[in-house]
Amino acid sequence: MRTMISARWHPDRIEAYLTERGCSAADIEQIYSHYNLRRTHLLAEYRSRRNLRIVGVLIVVGSIGIPLINSGGTVLVVSLGLIAYGIALAITGSLTVYQP
Repeated sequence: MRTMISARWHPDRIEAYLTERGCSAADIEQIYSHYNLRRTHLLAEYRSRRNLRIVGVLIVVGSIGIPLINSGGTVLVVSLGLIAYGIALAITGSLTVYQP
């Protein structure tokens, strides 16, 4: 359960997994209360990760367009840095992509 929460799975996916493992709806509610969770909190965490991934893709797309406007050397380095950060953001869905 902790792995699913830390991976920010969608609540429907978590419930489907627990149901597949033989848990009833009452058992699922008991698991949520044991971990002091609410379904809305899990859904908000899932949406924030999804939104951060979308922002990462937008950063990559925007940083590709920067050298087209201005072709200076500094602009190219900044653009490459933004591309790397955007890719990492799109993959992880976390703003702290370079923390171990």
